[in-house]
Amino acid sequence: MSALRVGVIGTGMMGEVHARLLSERIGSARVVAVSDPDAGRRRAVAEAVGADEFDDPMGLIATPGVDAVVIASPDDSHAGFAVAAVQAGKPCLCEKPLATTVTDARSVVDAEVASGGRLVQVGFMREFDEGHASLAALRLSGALGEVVAVRSTHVNPAPWAPGVSAERVITQSMIHDIHSARLLSGAEVESVSASAVPFAAGSPEVDAGAVRFVSARLDLAGGAVALLDVNVSSAYGYRVVAEVIGSEGTARTSEGSAVDMWSSGARVAKVSANWPEHFSAAYLTELTAWVAAASAGGATGPSAWDGLMANVVAGALVEAVSRGERVEIPRAERPALYER
Repeated sequence: MSALRVGVIGTGMMGEVHARLLSERIGSARVVAVSDPDAGRRRAVAEAVGADEFDDPMGLIATPGVDAVVIASPDDSHAGFAVAAVQAGKPCLCEKPLATTVTDARSVVDAEVASGGRLVQVGFMREFDEGHASLAALRLSGALGEVVAVRSTHVNPAPWAPGVSAERVITQSMIHDIHSARLLSGAEVESVSASAVPFAAGSPEVDAGAVRFVSARLDLAGGAVALLDVNVSSAYGYRVVAEVIGSEGTARTSEGSAVDMWSSGARVAKVSANWPEHFSAAYLTELTAWVAAASAGGATGPSAWDGLMANVVAGALVEAVSRGERVEIPRAERPALYER
């Protein structure tokens, strides 16, 4: 079988990571086209992977020489490119979030349902992380009994930018934890509440109104709860820990490095510098699974429905922080296409 010919839209950090992994680590695919408005970055990535350059991302999607598309462009462009890929009959891996509005996310779901088959895989790569996948398998096996609660701790090393609003933390970082909560509980979210801790007044290089910590509670169908927190300024590194508490047992993802060191009266274990290092294996597993599914004309893993539901919950959490009260989430009917 010939290699899957992939076009990559967006050559920033995530787009370059995907392009290089596809070119260097996955023999069943090759990157043949890249598009980005930054001509310098586009050229650098194209030359590195031996791909053609496209000024127009819609032209990249439409070209007959591209079989499948990776969407790693700015968040507000994701939905439009995903819809175009679906309408062109081409599988796509769309980085999270699927969209920046619920309306746009629903447009992707509607396009895919109209197409009659799954073509969109959303980049919630934790589903391909060994620890998260093992927790999900344990839950499905029944070994933990009935799910009582899901806990997620998500720690970033430093603020991404001076103006780190609660909305940005929720929609760009906690959205991963929202998907994990749905995956690990097997339940949809019925209502949410949340609060944020701001930086101290006068903190250097941080805009007024920026937050350093967001805590959320998701009330799940069936009575379980998910407790999520994101720390955007840990000062020490990157961590993600997930835990499923069941009626018959509890399981959590393991932490730490391959070795611990005892020195000068302290025990030291390595902490990842940031997310690309922490989830490097998951990204490769994610892309490998996507290429296999796309080569067969479909998609696997997190779906457009998962992307839509993450957007719905994230939007409700932003509202909950703003209003300081619990927010109900309307029940949504899952199309048969997304039953799994």
